[in-house]
Amino acid sequence: MKTIVLGAIAIIILFFANLAWGSVNIPWQDVGAIISGSQTDETYRYILLESRLPAAITALLSGAALATSGLLLQTAFRDSLPQSSGGS
Repeated sequence: MKTIVLGAIAIIILFFANLAWGSVNIPWQDVGAIISGSQTDETYRYILLESRLPAAITALLSGAALATSGLLLQTAFRDSLPQSSGGS
């Protein structure tokens, strides 16, 4: 359970880092203001909403789809996950 929570937190942090960092760095405050709908710099708003947000959402959904398809294939072929035997 702890691994799932830490993974979810890491995904959220990396998602917002993807929105803030790029060829034009957008301050965290402006990212939050744009997401919440507050008025900010129009250039930052355009970069975030027209370029970075769609790319970040696409990456998130693509990763989830690949994970789901891998799970379904393992289930269909009845291939269990590797077990650690403690040896080499």
